[in-house]
Amino acid sequence: MKERNFNLDLIRFAAIFSVIAIHFIRNIGFYAVNITGFSLSLAVFFRTVLEICVPLFLLLTGYLMNKKQLSKKYYLGIVKVIFVFFSAKIIYLLVDHFYFHEIDSFATILRHIFSYSDLVYYNDYSWYVNMYFGLFLLIPFFNLIYHNLKSKKEKQVLILTLLILTSLSSLNIKHITIIPDWWGPVYPITYYFIGAYLSEYKINIKNSYLVIAFVLLNLISSIFYIFISYDKIFVTRDFNDYRGPVTFICSVLFFVIVLNLNTKKVPTKIKKFVTKTSEISFGMYLFSFIVDKVFYDKFNSIFSTFDEKFIYGIIVVPLIFMLSFFLSYLIDIIYTKFINPLIKRN
Repeated sequence: MKERNFNLDLIRFAAIFSVIAIHFIRNIGFYAVNITGFSLSLAVFFRTVLEICVPLFLLLTGYLMNKKQLSKKYYLGIVKVIFVFFSAKIIYLLVDHFYFHEIDSFATILRHIFSYSDLVYYNDYSWYVNMYFGLFLLIPFFNLIYHNLKSKKEKQVLILTLLILTSLSSLNIKHITIIPDWWGPVYPITYYFIGAYLSEYKINIKNSYLVIAFVLLNLISSIFYIFISYDKIFVTRDFNDYRGPVTFICSVLFFVIVLNLNTKKVPTKIKKFVTKTSEISFGMYLFSFIVDKVFYDKFNSIFSTFDEKFIYGIIVVPLIFMLSFFLSYLIDIIYTKFINPLIKRN
């Protein structure tokens, strides 16, 4: 059996931590106040850095799954995703009914369970599941495309083409479409192919240079975002979201930096915790919603200003991380003991 790559677990650990941290910034009202002062400027920087959260998951998907082929075993792999997803939905319903008293009809239950978009009825972070289901089904076909390209150069051209269509198109000026932007929303495919490329070809650049580039790029872009948003609500556009060029570059930089780290001296206990977090990170992502909803309902009623809330991030983020870990860990035990044996029989 191939030895588990701890560096990949470390990347996934960073990804789920970043998800919870960026949700902290949102849940304490970042997008509802004018950008002024030190705390909000610092929050802009953290938001910029943490935007790599979802891209890291997508890069990992390409890195780890680019050899998957059409098979019954492959498609059965979606069972765990579905089980964790609906387990989370059931807990959402229970909490919403008994704690928030928001369940008032069967139609509400259906909307809660089958709403996958945070733009519709229920903002429960499951937009990612909505995206991932389709990505999972298409992966074997993406792999056929990727591995049938004859050379490294052809693969680079594929990635460059996708970057132009999905990322550079985000730089279009309002109402002026310089680069066709219809394909912008399919940016997860671009990340997938980049992840596949990184699994095949090593980036031979010193980590120190990569770290400097990562920090400078985040710092410069943050200053720009503060400038265009100063004394008004933070300006959110495609260019500073998941498909923006800065996010693409920083995500790849961070991915390669961690991939190249020497982790041999990391204590065994820390490795075990990081690895387990990596294994249950999908569940943590989903369960963090209900933890967020309950926690911030109380937290925001105690503190009124963004500055007051922001300073507690160093406590709040790890707390929500651990509560989400606990819930996901319990569901993982249930799946491992009762569901997985049934899957293996098939």
